[in-house]
Amino acid sequence: MSRHRSWERYLTFVVFCGVLSGCAYQRTAEDLFILQRYDDSIRKIMEDDGDEVGDVNDSDYVLHNMRLGSCELYSGNYRQADKHFGRATSLVDSSIGTGRGVVSVALWESSKYFKGETYERAALYYYRGLTNYLAGKADVARASFRNALLTDKQSKAEDKQEDNAGVFYMLARSFLAEGDTQNA
Repeated sequence: MSRHRSWERYLTFVVFCGVLSGCAYQRTAEDLFILQRYDDSIRKIMEDDGDEVGDVNDSDYVLHNMRLGSCELYSGNYRQADKHFGRATSLVDSSIGTGRGVVSVALWESSKYFKGETYERAALYYYRGLTNYLAGKADVARASFRNALLTDKQSKAEDKQEDNAGVFYMLARSFLAEGDTQNA
């Protein structure tokens, strides 16, 4: 084989590798979370959705802050986790977005605010409670666990109301953390 052909093959291989690496799969924030690379997941969320995370008028404000809160919780950054879960619960507890679903039928689907189903809102309170419990704030955690139970009570399906064993368990743990064995 001539030197010329060898050089062409090498150049073709280099170009092929360059093209291939440009088309390489980019990991999502969820992929990174599953791999327990929480700090990388936080960076990816901020890279992809950073402008929307702090914009209360963004329709996915709650979702973005729940994702960030989860990453911060698992990485042990309880203050940051509570900040993001707090942002999400503030919007869930507000009247922003009320009636937007009706509007979206006639106009654009994107005009709806994500405020979650009943079980998702209950989970949000649970995670906020868990964050505060792990941060050593049992009294604050207890309030969030009670909110989770109150939210769960609002479920339309009666057989799904107040059946979250995890919330009851953590509520009891928060009572025990303060020495209240009777309520625990």
